Amino acid sequence: MKIFAVLSFWLVLLSSADLSAHYLVGYIPSWQGAAEDIQYAKFTNINYAFIVPSSSGDGTLGAVENPSKLRQIVELAHAHGVKVSIAVGGWTDLKNSGFEILSASSASRETFAEKLLEFLATYKLDGVDIDWEYPQGAAQSHNYGLMMHLLADKLHARGKILSAAVADGEENGGGIPPEAFEYVDYMSIMAYDGDEEGAHSPYSLAENALEYWLDRGLPQSKAVLGVPFYARPSWKTYKELLAKGADPHDDDFKNDNYNGMDTIARKADLAIERGNGVMIWEISGDVQGPYSLVSVIAEKIGKR
Repeated sequence: MKIFAVLSFWLVLLSSADLSAHYLVGYIPSWQGAAEDIQYAKFTNINYAFIVPSSSGDGTLGAVENPSKLRQIVELAHAHGVKVSIAVGGWTDLKNSGFEILSASSASRETFAEKLLEFLATYKLDGVDIDWEYPQGAAQSHNYGLMMHLLADKLHARGKILSAAVADGEENGGGIPPEAFEYVDYMSIMAYDGDEEGAHSPYSLAENALEYWLDRGLPQSKAVLGVPFYARPSWKTYKELLAKGADPHDDDFKNDNYNGMDTIARKADLAIERGNGVMIWEISGDVQGPYSLVSVIAEKIGKR
């Protein structure tokens, strides 16, 4: 009986671990979406976007927007066992002087790491997500690796997460050096805003993006597939499209391309088969209820 009880215990434990093995990462921007509207129980990680490094490149940080919202998200997320990271950077039309300058200096890299640790302590955060869009050329690639190595040492020594957002292919992803794969806990692959087949985020782009990073040596356990909750060319959110009459199962509404429930489900299956989870840009574009895209993904990865 004792042996049976022990075996039963480990079977239950392993089964529980499997349900939470995959990442479900959601970005929430400072400028839209309410903290109380997030379906926290369905996520493993939330990234608050953004803070930016100072354009001077001295390693200091700009101010965080809507700090009360960040504190509320941390409190609610932690109550559900969800980790919260601060996303650093974001899209800057390839103007990244802050990252470019600070990463080139050991003193600035050290300042950057220490300022991030102070920020995490102030807001009781669990990690840092680096969103440098994008390191270009040999020098920036080398310096990105040095910066990430230092951040990994500092953060992991304190039990904190280091992740990164990366492009979907060689054009903007080639500047990420392979040694960075060792330093991160996971990489979120931004498989959207592409041009394939007249659509900005078709299933084929997700396939190609995962294949690109896996072929470069990113471990499957660290490959997280990014999906969009918005349309192109209008930039309307999935929520806005449904309010105007779009079909939640479709991918096109009046020549506006988006990912509906069926494509999101296929991508979630792909992300589990070829990677280790799904990343969302961004949470506030979803709806509550039976047409929720977050719910589709959560069902697939076992975070119901």
